[in-house]
Amino acid sequence: MQNNRENLDGIISALLKPLLFASKDNFVRMDAVKNLERHAARLSAEALLLNPEDGKAKRFAAIGEGFAGFDALSFHEKKDKVLSAIEALESLSLPPRKSVPAVTAAEALSRLGSLKKPLEFVKGIGPALGARLKKKGLATVEDILY
Repeated sequence: MQNNRENLDGIISALLKPLLFASKDNFVRMDAVKNLERHAARLSAEALLLNPEDGKAKRFAAIGEGFAGFDALSFHEKKDKVLSAIEALESLSLPPRKSVPAVTAAEALSRLGSLKKPLEFVKGIGPALGARLKKKGLATVEDILY
């Protein structure tokens, strides 16, 4: 089951890459993407062979069918097809988002303050190495980072 999921994720990724490339910078690279019709049909068929759950199977079939005759379409029709395919693929592959804990102002100030910490007080550096680093213009953690 896990291997099947990984294979589907790989197919989704392989479908998304040229679509996202084509859509960059307001679709200026649309003509650079060749054989999108054949690529989408082949990968959609591969996904269907993996027997995805029913809702996903319908989406993969729709993506494959949606690119039929793609090469003969006008620029605006191609753009619409690419956008709808990207939306469908992202809905198939989006993992649940991890919530990022909010950082309070006090905690942010504390973190920024730790950048001003003298190097001699950083674990593993000590006063002797701290003095040598200071001669080279590296006195704080911030200096090392920059």
